[in-house]
Amino acid sequence: MKYEVRTNKVENGTNGVVAMATVVIEDKFAVNNIRLVHKAEEDKYVVYYPTRPNTSEDSGYSTILHPYTSELAQSLREAILTSYNTGENQVVTNDTKFKLKVDVVPFEKEGTSLAAFCNVRLSDKNEFAVNDIQLRKNAEGNVFMTMPSYKKKDDTYADICNPITADFRKELNDAVMESYEKAKEMKNEKAATYEHKKKNAR
Repeated sequence: MKYEVRTNKVENGTNGVVAMATVVIEDKFAVNNIRLVHKAEEDKYVVYYPTRPNTSEDSGYSTILHPYTSELAQSLREAILTSYNTGENQVVTNDTKFKLKVDVVPFEKEGTSLAAFCNVRLSDKNEFAVNDIQLRKNAEGNVFMTMPSYKKKDDTYADICNPITADFRKELNDAVMESYEKAKEMKNEKAATYEHKKKNAR
């Protein structure tokens, strides 16, 4: 697989942020908002992938997307640092193959538009994970896919990650929707089985 790393330097960044990085995977999927932080007291650079609040985690946060193997994490860290120091895009390649894997967990709760949580892996070795793609329902009840996003200073939203080609957006959307329908069917079957056993036990 190919990972292209791009960085933009940040002047006077808060909390030690010196650059923001983007990783483009196989020219299909872009991962944005990766922070390169300089720890002045230790004189070292640390890469942070986007997170969201999660009270169930010890840190209070969970990672939205990230390399799933230590080998890839190290390779991307080195590429981000090199891009930061040279100002040039860097390319990381390895012997894994691009393969879309989707796991969908339906979510039903009155008063919310959320329909499901989606976890996606982007290689045959689960090398890169995207954990916060969601399915939501509009006012008409139609289900649609949304990418993880963040709120900007002007109160608008921007995607943290996104498909960069129409073909891959369709491929990802189709895979997510298919997994969603299968997950709903399985959930309904389990509910029906439970009700049947409960009825026969009376």
